[in-house]
Amino acid sequence: MRQGSLYALDNLVLELHAEKPTREYLNHLLQELSWVRTPGRNAKPDLHVFVTSNNGEFRIPQNCREVLRTDDFLGFEVDADFYLTDSSSVFHLQPAKRAGYARVTRSFLAKSPLTQADFWCFGLLKLLRPRGIYSLHAAGLATKEGEGILFVGPSGSGK
Repeated sequence: MRQGSLYALDNLVLELHAEKPTREYLNHLLQELSWVRTPGRNAKPDLHVFVTSNNGEFRIPQNCREVLRTDDFLGFEVDADFYLTDSSSVFHLQPAKRAGYARVTRSFLAKSPLTQADFWCFGLLKLLRPRGIYSLHAAGLATKEGEGILFVGPSGSGK
């Protein structure tokens, strides 16, 4: 398989293989998340994400257990693998292998940009966690002068 698009975030390199229109959407999303597209001809990718169309061929294994439920998607685990799904599209994440395999349906591409962004961001965070990168659940206040306060705490703690 030929090399995909490469993105750098600090010392990490992500290789993205995706078909249009998902590739264009993910290119934009990664850049919004501070990943920098790089020619990196000699760069060795730390993470790999492969995105293809899902025509119903791929399903979540029966022996998975549900570990996440939001209004828009579900998360399942079995051993070291994680599956994120909106019931038609599936993002199969293998953090130990530093790889994710997404199968996306047309109906997923019709969802709101926020729902799509949440799906991809959650998947990327699962891949980044073994690399020591975590998301931060916080609220902050900033002045016009750029000074601020950051409040960190669990959901419902009254930040």
